[in-house]
Amino acid sequence: MAEEFARKLEKISGVIDVTTSFRKQQQVYELSIDRGKALTAGVFFMQALGAVQPYTVGINTGNIFIDGENIPIILHLKDSLNPDNNNEKFKIPSFSAKDAYMGMIADLKKKVVPSTIFHRDGQRIAFVNASVFNRPLGDVVKDIENMVDSEYKAENRPEIGGQAANLQETVTQFLKAMIMGIILMYLIIGAQFESLVYPLVIFFTLPMALVGVA
Repeated sequence: MAEEFARKLEKISGVIDVTTSFRKQQQVYELSIDRGKALTAGVFFMQALGAVQPYTVGINTGNIFIDGENIPIILHLKDSLNPDNNNEKFKIPSFSAKDAYMGMIADLKKKVVPSTIFHRDGQRIAFVNASVFNRPLGDVVKDIENMVDSEYKAENRPEIGGQAANLQETVTQFLKAMIMGIILMYLIIGAQFESLVYPLVIFFTLPMALVGVA
């Protein structure tokens, strides 16, 4: 959905440099352990994870302080696991009499995943970033809102943030302040004239005074 929304943004006039949080990717190794095969080979699931941990993420053996900085000490064994090596014969301790090997219970694959996955309220979310060039931000925001209203339903509606949200918040706060100012001035003038009608007469004459009507 994020990539689809990004492609639609690129078609809007004035929108440039569209990127998504999913485009920053990294290569990882995915180890899939078959629990059934592991038990048949005499290996518990957590036992298999413990056997490969020194070759993958490493083992945290403690911390060391250097110049006031707390640095974790992580132990990695020299030979690492990766799909390019012959991992089928990687030996895993077994509680049965027979030896167990990686190829008997697990599969190791390379995968490309986003560098960072964001969550909100337990749901995965994505960020789509864009810049505005040679066009007013307000006009671009209106085009984006029209596109969102026409093409997305309420349950999967993208949320507009960043400078666009700041602009909308500024306009909203300005309107609220203007309304409060009008009410306050009405009360002050009404108190001075001891009438609720005279302030309305003054307010209605202000637009005509602005355009020069005598």
